[in-house]
Amino acid sequence: MVGELASLSERRWPLGPLLEVRLFDDRIEAWNGAALERRILLDRVETVRLCVEMGGQQSLVVCRVTGPSGEIAFSSRRAESGGWADQALEFQRLLVALHRRLAARGDEVNYLEGQSLTFRLVMSGAGAVLLAAALGFSGYMVVVEANAVLAFAGAPFALVGAALAWVFRPGRPIPYDPEKLIARFGG
Repeated sequence: MVGELASLSERRWPLGPLLEVRLFDDRIEAWNGAALERRILLDRVETVRLCVEMGGQQSLVVCRVTGPSGEIAFSSRRAESGGWADQALEFQRLLVALHRRLAARGDEVNYLEGQSLTFRLVMSGAGAVLLAAALGFSGYMVVVEANAVLAFAGAPFALVGAALAWVFRPGRPIPYDPEKLIARFGG
């Protein structure tokens, strides 16, 4: 058996199962108690994506490792019944160890930062729908109801919708250099 290099406990939602993410010399695994949820061989990893997501009132960094058998995600904070537990040191150890193990594969692995295109399309679309609804409401109030005061009630919603559509507008994936990540956080 190949030795375990790093591990951390992962729970993305307070009511979700506690997963143990373990990195070995040749694979990364996610365990739910004694049951293996997913295994990705390191020589089959296709993408490593780093992104920032909301975790309660604060943000957390999430690493998503994708291979032919699916995705394993782990983060810098773990959901607990009373809030969020910080696990930045364990996350950093696992993240650096993963990048060191994948370094030999060079350009075979896509290292990306930011949200996926699907997530960006959904959020941008939601912003566009909110913007359209707010403009429709304001237009209705001015044209049909002849009430300019209520028309201004749609302005904050239009601004939020426009901001959401703009912030999450679809764009090209942003690659990052894994060697710089190792140098910065590898100590």
